[in-house]
This record gives sequence, C-alpha cells and structure tokens, in this order.
Amino acid sequence: MAPRSPNVAFLLAAVRQANGLPDGAVGLLRRLLEKFDFREGWSLLATMQLAAGRPDAAAAALSRGLSSHACDDQMASVATRVTNTTTPVGWCGLDSDGSIRLGGEALSYLQSSPLRRSRGRTGGTAASLERLAIRIDGEPAQVTAQGGKITLRSAFESAASARDITVCLDGSPLLGSPLRPSVINRVEGLVQSGPNGLQGWAWLPHDPDRPPTLRLLDARNDRLLSVFSPDAFSADVSSDIPLARYREILIPWDRCPDHPVRVTDPDGRDLAGSPLDPGLERRAARWAASQAALWSPEKERASADLPPPFLPIPVETHPVTQSLKPAPLLLGKSRAQETLIVVPVYGDAKRTKACLDSLIATLPPAQGKSAPVRVAIIEDASPDAELVAMLDELVADPRVTVLHNSINLGFPESANVGLRLALEQRLAGRRRAGVGGSADVVLLNSDTLVTDGWLEELCRVAYSAPDIGTVTPFSNDATILSYPTLVGSRPPTVAQTGWMARLAQQANGGDTVDLPTAHGFCMLIRHDCLAATGLLRADLFAQGYGEENDFSLRARALGWRSVAAPGTYVAHVGSASFGATRDALLRRNLALLNRLHPGYDALVATHVAQDPLFDARRRIDLLRWRRGWRTEFPRHRKKDGDASRRAVVFVTHDHGGGVERVVSQRARSVLRQGVRPIIVKPVEGGCRVEGVSPDAADQHRAVDPEAGVYPNLRFRLPEEWTGLLKLLGGADISHVEWHHGSGHHPQMETLAATLDTHQDVFVHDYIWFCPRISLLGQNGRYCGEPDIAECESCVARLGRNAPGDETVAEYVAHSSKRLSAARRVITPSGDAAQRMLRHFPALKIDVDPPEDDDAEETAAARSPSAVVGLPRTNRARVCIVGAIGREKGYDVIMEAAEDARRRNLPIEYVIVGHTPDDTKLIETGHVYVTGAYEDAEAVALARAQNADYAFIPSIWPETWCLALSVAWRAGLDVAAFDLGAVADRIRAKKRGSILPLGVSANRLNVILTSLCQRRNEALTGIRQTP
Repeated sequence: MAPRSPNVAFLLAAVRQANGLPDGAVGLLRRLLEKFDFREGWSLLATMQLAAGRPDAAAAALSRGLSSHACDDQMASVATRVTNTTTPVGWCGLDSDGSIRLGGEALSYLQSSPLRRSRGRTGGTAASLERLAIRIDGEPAQVTAQGGKITLRSAFESAASARDITVCLDGSPLLGSPLRPSVINRVEGLVQSGPNGLQGWAWLPHDPDRPPTLRLLDARNDRLLSVFSPDAFSADVSSDIPLARYREILIPWDRCPDHPVRVTDPDGRDLAGSPLDPGLERRAARWAASQAALWSPEKERASADLPPPFLPIPVETHPVTQSLKPAPLLLGKSRAQETLIVVPVYGDAKRTKACLDSLIATLPPAQGKSAPVRVAIIEDASPDAELVAMLDELVADPRVTVLHNSINLGFPESANVGLRLALEQRLAGRRRAGVGGSADVVLLNSDTLVTDGWLEELCRVAYSAPDIGTVTPFSNDATILSYPTLVGSRPPTVAQTGWMARLAQQANGGDTVDLPTAHGFCMLIRHDCLAATGLLRADLFAQGYGEENDFSLRARALGWRSVAAPGTYVAHVGSASFGATRDALLRRNLALLNRLHPGYDALVATHVAQDPLFDARRRIDLLRWRRGWRTEFPRHRKKDGDASRRAVVFVTHDHGGGVERVVSQRARSVLRQGVRPIIVKPVEGGCRVEGVSPDAADQHRAVDPEAGVYPNLRFRLPEEWTGLLKLLGGADISHVEWHHGSGHHPQMETLAATLDTHQDVFVHDYIWFCPRISLLGQNGRYCGEPDIAECESCVARLGRNAPGDETVAEYVAHSSKRLSAARRVITPSGDAAQRMLRHFPALKIDVDPPEDDDAEETAAARSPSAVVGLPRTNRARVCIVGAIGREKGYDVIMEAAEDARRRNLPIEYVIVGHTPDDTKLIETGHVYVTGAYEDAEAVALARAQNADYAFIPSIWPETWCLALSVAWRAGLDVAAFDLGAVADRIRAKKRGSILPLGVSANRLNVILTSLCQRRNEALTGIRQTP
C-alpha cells in the first residue's frame, strides 16, 4: 500500500529475513542504506549477514554502523556476536555520554589491566593503557576507565567535534575504528517563526535517542541567551528517514527575544532557518498600524520612522505573454563590460568538480590580467577537505577567484559575497580600473553542468530588451523551466548536456518567454537590475530556497522582467538527499514568500496553467523526434549508415491495463525488426505522440538523455491536425494498428486514410458494438447481448462510455463501415471473434492470441522469489490478480467478503493489485490488497502469497485476460465464471474450474473453499476435514 515508503521497506526487509529469504532481505536493506544512513539499518544488516554465514560482510556492515553512530545496547549486542565470530581483537563504539564502549578482547584487557600514568594530549599527566592506544585526530588522548568504558577526560570537549578517534589493541584497530564524533554529534533541525513563538524541530540523526543540545544567541553580537535541550517528540515533521525521532522546539512569544537570533548546535552551526528575526512580522504589523493611526489627509506621510524590513509587496497576477521576440538594444543603453559567475560551494567534491570543470572549459581565454568573464567561487566553510584541496588547485587560473567564508553562511549570504564583488567591480580580489559600472552576474549552483555557448545565449537574451532583469535557461530539473516535463527528469551526462544544448539553440535560439520569477540554479542578473533591486534577503531565507523568487518579485515591482532563455540548456544534477531539513526549509520559505508577496502562488499557478514555454519545449521534442532513429536505437540499425524511415503507428487509449501491455509488446516487436513504433494516445482536446524508451542494453548508448520520451508532442485537434500529419508524414508508414479509440477525437478515425496507408484493427473489448464498452447491463452483470431495442434502453438509462450521441443502430453501422475498410481485424481469442461476428457477420476475423498458453513455464517463473507474501493462516486463501474494477468483479469480491465475515468462514482473498475502494474490502477482515505493481513483479508477487487457488471474478466476457496467464505462471489453478475467453482457455489448458455465472456469494465461498481444500489434498495426499 506504500511501495515507496522507506519505513515500509525497512519493515519488509525484516519480514523477508524472518521468512527465510536472506538474500532478498539483504538486497533491500542495502539499497535503503545507500540512501539513508541510519543505525538500526546497519545493526540489522550485520545481523542478517551473520545469520547467512557471511561473517566478513557482517563485520563490514557493523564497522560502518559503529564508526558513524552512537553505540546503543542493541548495537553493542550485535557487535559482540559479530566479533565472537570474526576478529578476537574486539570492537569499539562511542556512547551517547561521550565515553568509548569496548567489546571482545579489548574489553577483557581493560577490565583486567591497571591504568598507567603518561603524558596526555594537552601536556598534563593522564591515565593510559599499555596495549590499548587511543588517538584523537592523530594525537594521544587522556583517558580514564570505569565500568568497562573509557572516558576521554580533559580532551572531551575537543573530542566531541573531532574528525576521528582511533582505538587500537596491540597496534590493530578495533572493529568500528576510527570513530567519527563530529558525525555522531551532528545536529539537524529547522526553526521558524510560528503562531505561538519560535518553533521547529531538531534531532541527532546518528544518535537519535539523545535529545540535542541547542544554543539561543543574539544574532547582533552572538551573545549567549540560553542553552536548552528539546525533549518532546515532534509529530509535525514529514520525513522519509526510517525510524527518525525528531524533537520539538518551541519558545513561546513571552520568552522569545524580539530581535534577530541564532539557534545553533554546540559547535556554533546554525540550524536550517537560522538566523531569523522571530518578531519581525509582528513589528512590521505594529509599525503599519501606528502609521495608519497617525495618517491624515493634510500630511503627505505620517512619520519619518523607517519601517521594519518586512513590508508585503502584493503580486498582480496577469496573463503571461506567450512569446516575446528579441528587440534591438536601446541606443545608449549601458552594457556591462564583464560577467561574473558566482558559484557558492559547500560539499560533494565530485559533483562540484564536475560543475567547475564544465564551467572553466567554456570560459573565454584571459588576455593578460583581464578577462571578460570571471568566476568567483565562494567556499562556505566546507568540512570536506577534498573539496577545499580541489579549490586550491584552481587559484592559478587568472579567471578564477576562490573566497573562503570563515563560518558557514548558507547559499543566499554566500551568493551575496559574489554579488557585492560584482556591484563594486572588485573582481579577482582587486578593483577593476577603467571599467564603468558593475558586472552582470550569473548565480550558478555547484551541481550543474554547462556546455559551449550557454553564457553567450543568456547574455544575448538579457540584452534583447531594455527591461529584462533576469534570465534562466532550460534544464532537466528546474521546476517551471524543466524540460521535457515540469516534474523534472534524471540528470544527463556532460555529453548529453551538450547534445541537448545544441538542440535548444537550434530550436529556440534568441527567443524569450516571460516568467513569474527566475530560478536560482542558473540565473543571470543584469548589472542595472542588480543595482536597482539589491542583494538577496539572507536575513529572511536563511540557508536558501525562495531567495531568488523574492529577488525576482522585488525586481518585478520595479519594472524588471524575468525571462526564460529556451535556446540554452544547463543540466541540474540536484541533491542526492531529500531529507527532512530540505523539505521543511522549502515549506518554511514558501510560506514566508507568500506572506512577503501576497498572490505569489496564484502568479505561478497562472503561469503553469497557461504554460507559455510549451511551444519551446515542443520545438525541441520535434528536433529530437527527427533524430530519434539514430540516437535512441543504435542496436536496431542494420548498419551505421542505415537511414531507413519505416514505421508503424499504434493508436490506443491512455487507460493502461492489458491494452497498454499488448501495445508495448507489439511496439518492441516491430522495433526488433528495424521498424520504428509510433504510439498515438489521447489527451484532453487532442492527442500526443510517443516513442519507445530504449531497453537497458541501449540506455547507456543513447545520446539523448530522454530517449523515447516526447511529452510535448501534443496536438490540439482539429486545429493542429496538419501538424500531426506533418510529423507522421516524415516517416515511411507501413500501416496503422488501431487498438483503441477511447478518448480520441473523431478525426483520428481518418488517420490511416489520410496517410494513404493500411489499417489493422485489434479488438480488445466490445466498444465496436456496445457504447458502454463492457457489455454490463442494467443489473450490473453481463447483459447477454440483447437486440438493438434493449441496447437502446440500456444506454438511455445508464449512459454511454463511448463518445457520440447517435443511436445504437447508427453506432453499430458506423463501426461496421470502419471495420470493413480495415485490411485486417484481429481478435485475441475465438470467443471474442464469435461475439464480433454476431454483430458484423460479413467480417473476416483473424484470431491472434497475445500469449501462448501451451508454452512451458520458464525456469525463472518457478524459481524462488525474494518477494514476501502475507503469512499463512488456517483459512483457505484465494489469489486475485489485477486492477479489479466493477466489470472485473469488484462487487463479486465485496459480496463474498461480506458473506465470509457474517458467517465467519475460513476463507480469505488476497488481491495482487488494487481496486476502486481497497479500504472497504480490507475492513471486512477477509480481504488483503498488495497495491499496484510493475508488470515484471506480477508473477513473483502472486506466487509469494502462497495461495491455494486463484480466481478471475470478471463478470464481462474478457477477450483474453493477462491476469489468467500471471496466475498460471505463479503455479496456481484458476477458477472463473463460464464466460468469455477466460473460460475457454481454462477448459483448453485443463488448469482450473468453471463456475456458473451469477452464483450467489454464499455458494461462491463454499465452492472456492472446497477447491482450495481439494488442491491441498492433491498436493499433500492428506484429506482435510471440512
């Protein structure tokens, strides 16, 4: 029910281990620990590896946990078991109280050996142990021993923030060494102004049971106001981190200072949201109220008092201009002589290096000591030694300046360091003489990738109109500036970034599109806009998120426009971690942004609804589409020079299910033959064109990072019918496969004829003669396919699911004409063919099953699965596969489950899939629902339920039913009603039972219970008592 929940994944790993599936448990837990570093995960992984007979792997997992997490009793117990099996030297861990816990031979030695006097780290005498050596950041530590623990004495305060503590016995490091106190004692949290005072949350991610110690400081002079440790748990934090324990921060207004404050950890690091002025908005409100009280018509202004720096600037929502073509630069308009690229950096040396390497490669060469483009790297007191060393290597480049913050300031204030340089023209650490005015600035995130021409295009757009203040490019992940979709996509490589940037330039070079605000991942600010608008509001937005939006809206109020440059593309790798701090800071700052700029959300919503960047995205999609054959499927070209443009068009609906699976299979089949599949699906008001994403074997070869994905190839119908035909006309269409017309504009019916090609019709249901599609009548069951008069009555009472308002007779006549014009009509089963022939007797129908029921079950389908199902009870268990809607038998299951509850029957149903109302079924106590699944998981998931029998509850005549195949491949016999292709297939394969259609819920439960018992008797040879 929560397939992406890390907490559920952690529980599932434990369940897999308990059910004897150690490999599946270990694999799942490893993937979880790659994303979330949490103590319980390492302890469980070590336990699993030890139970699986892999002591070395257990020791490696335990060492990771001990090194970076406080050692609680559970971890100590696991450590003792692991070291008893592996190393006799023992283990070490850091306790929450700062002492070092020992185990194994090291503990035995400690308990039996007296302390000796020796020189300590600070030059005084201290107790030491002859065989046990402890060093803090490479220096000998002063220690005392008591109760099996070692206490770091006078060096304790420095030890709490030390990079590492090594613990060795006879020169051999203990398991867990080096210990990393600075990691274990790191505090994570967020503070903000709330309705009741200064509030937020904090915790120690690597010592979650210990309340964090926090300091409240006067931000004006860093005077200590108080020290406190929040103890109560917070229920208001939304986080994916398994087993996180957040503590609530609340300082009521009557105890909260009415001036800027900082909330820091013991080492002086600010929590997210700090520094802040908790009373700022209240003071601004009081100031405004007092000014209103003093105002009179005779006075132009009420008072000379300066207002507090929080005055809301309302946003006027207005239609966004669709596209503004470049205008000639105003004569006499001052253009900056230099551009300064400001890159604040903090962590992730690998990504930062990739960003800077790509950036420096695009810079124009320096001419002596002068350069038109310079880079200012603002290192924000990074703890990453590798990053700092890498930056030191860049200072030899005369185009690069590296500045180091003495304390961590956060992104907005670090960016302001660079903005001040630009305003003052103090580039490369000195004032630039002979250059008038300040420099244009590009704020660039350290997790971006740029390629040739990116800056030139931004500058070209910036000076295409006199009122453009900020410019932002397209990216793979930049909210409203994302391409190909607004939800973002995976980051491209440097080569893929260059390819995308060239396409963007070719499609949209020089174009501009107005935006509600810029996006700070890559944001050019023109020098005159910067001078007019000022710096980023670091005093409000703390560590970041939203500061560029505030800047843009302030500039907007002064008459400056924020625009997109869709003719360039900058990759945004983005953060690898999406922890609670980031999400909470986003929510905090978004709320602040809306209070500071009332109407902001509506402004953005208007932009998204109008989507003025759609045409620009579609132009890039069109270019990618034309290059798609060569860039997406290199394996399927007969040779490098193959320029074949053969294609097949698949017209289908957008409802997923079996139709989508069949279309996908057929599309990949034609692809393997060297033919390009083109899939056309409906969207509101028209259609969209899709490709097929490369298989895993081709993905790494693809030049296009979004190979096969064309979400912007949408066409309004009938207005853009010509555009659709032009797109399709670029290929050599061999034929059109019509799979389903649900949701399509009527004009789509003429596609094959307009393209002057053949059409093959694939029948998946009965939309051709039933406007309700599923043949369900007025009693909610199979209608029996009555005469036209009865059909008219049914449609009149129940409505229609197919478009149109013609009579049923006219509807069937129209279908007959279309079917007769098709080259072939194909049904998946003989039953479906017979039903079609009843209504269209003149047709010639081919039967082509999508699967081979006679094929042998593959070894993979019979192999043990890492998927864990529900524990067995003493009830008979029936498995139902698929998305179970009304026509698929939802009401049948509901009635059977209610009957089982009323009579307390020993039967239960497990739905491998989902239904329109899972909760109602589950509440009966006789139904369990796994939730939606991927196609590749279906067989393993069905088999894992350890069911006695399967059941297809469909009450309409299925034309094939892929769920039946899944159940068989899972090793189950299947029961179904005597209706449609399902019943025919069960009879032919002799793997299941046929039930009378319309059987009561009471009788159905009896039959299925009996089938389950008979199945078990056949397998075990033991007769079960009814």
